[in-house]
Amino acid sequence: MCDFCGAVEQRKNGETFVWDEATHLRLQEHFEDYLKKAEEMFNGQGLASVGENRWRRALLTIGDFMLPSGRMNWSFLINAATEPSSWKRLLRGSGPYVPEKRPLLKQLWDRLTTNRPFKQQLDEIIATATGLEPWIEAFVRTPAALDYCARQSVRWNSALNIYLLSTTQMNGFHAELFSYSLYHDVLSALDKDGSLKPLKLSSYYVVKGTEEEPYLRLDFDHGDRSLGFWIEFKNGRFHTRILRSTLEPFPEINALLHDSGGFVESEHALSRSSASDAIKDSLIELAGLLARMPDKNAKPESL
Repeated sequence: MCDFCGAVEQRKNGETFVWDEATHLRLQEHFEDYLKKAEEMFNGQGLASVGENRWRRALLTIGDFMLPSGRMNWSFLINAATEPSSWKRLLRGSGPYVPEKRPLLKQLWDRLTTNRPFKQQLDEIIATATGLEPWIEAFVRTPAALDYCARQSVRWNSALNIYLLSTTQMNGFHAELFSYSLYHDVLSALDKDGSLKPLKLSSYYVVKGTEEEPYLRLDFDHGDRSLGFWIEFKNGRFHTRILRSTLEPFPEINALLHDSGGFVESEHALSRSSASDAIKDSLIELAGLLARMPDKNAKPESL
């Protein structure tokens, strides 16, 4: 608090803690303001919860505050004081990466005022954030992504290759950030308002190990069959696939996806690649395309 309120800087400039009354009162007021904000953000157990990981998401809008956790993971910080990736370490200001990360906390507190509910202010900070890096945007807009990280750990391979860890290792269940965000932040709303019909949002599939990628699935009911479209994020793009074996009984759908859907042959599947900013429109377009298929369950009209 002495650092944030300006007392440390004042000490360096004045070479003494003896200063005039006006300076003392100003620094004391700043100290008390930061202390109130710290007491709102933290309690005896660590980070205080205001729901939906609001503190972490609001802090992310200021900048990347993550600290290394183990050899290959990065952490959104945990309460255990003995861990190198703890909130206590960030507050103390010592350790690898900490000196450049700690000022982000001050910047967040500088945007808060103690005369309004903090939850409301955090929501405003989150809602009005712009110009965020894509990976930060995904975490900020998708509370479920941080919720999935039970130990607040992610496997960071690059800014476009980030896995959400349910434990601390890739041999445990894990999700992929951008497809997980697409599922929870975009497609759930589209599915709810009917924008994906006749496609139906199925499930998000987490995986163990590194042999396959996590993915989400959209289902298309055609007659008595349900055809699944798999969507995963890899190499900076979304890939929508459907197995060719699934389409064998339905040459009309195969032709439609080829001729009008932009799908191409890949190993064992038809696939289409989409940029991150185009995947929403791409899937809505796919839904519209499939809506043109005759309903095999429809009863013929009586003459």
